[in-house]
Amino acid sequence: MDRITLMTVGVSLVALFLSACATVKPRGYLENYDQLKSGRYIERFWSDPDKIAQGQYKRIVIGQIEARVADSVIITREETCNWLRSAIFRGDISIKHVAFGAETGKKARLDLAITEMTPGSAFARMVAGELGAGHAWVQIEGRVTDEESGVLLVSFADRRRGSGAVGFRDLGGDSGPAMVHEMITAIGFGIRSELDHTFGL
Repeated sequence: MDRITLMTVGVSLVALFLSACATVKPRGYLENYDQLKSGRYIERFWSDPDKIAQGQYKRIVIGQIEARVADSVIITREETCNWLRSAIFRGDISIKHVAFGAETGKKARLDLAITEMTPGSAFARMVAGELGAGHAWVQIEGRVTDEESGVLLVSFADRRRGSGAVGFRDLGGDSGPAMVHEMITAIGFGIRSELDHTFGL
């Protein structure tokens, strides 16, 4: 390999390593961070299989989706919540619940919070993105409870970062908003897949 190829490979490996180090940070939304384990589709996950089995839940209704972050100059909290809702419902925002067969029956409630969101800095990514500068970040947390009793059934958190291919994506303009959108959507899809599996869809 020539020197340029080696440098490109090295930068790619650093970027891959950095993207894999996006571990969840306790933000105060959940009460059981210490119970979270590796999930199938999202980073950290916990569930109570016995309570879920006893409940025989037929639907998961969406409760509150909140953004516990400040608006950025280029992304609003309302936008991030809409992106997350769309991902949970896989693009069909006209529906109100995730159904597991019958339209009637016992319901669980899903509440979500975006607890970290920054599009980062395009300039910093282009200058030193391989060192972690300017990266975009997103963390989403959530819990599922019995709608009537409030008993906790599931809790989870997922935190991701976007390097913009260590700045190369920013050559055509600030890639921060697109990366935040992509990460929120990916986490939302992961949440839906995790819940589908856990509740037996």
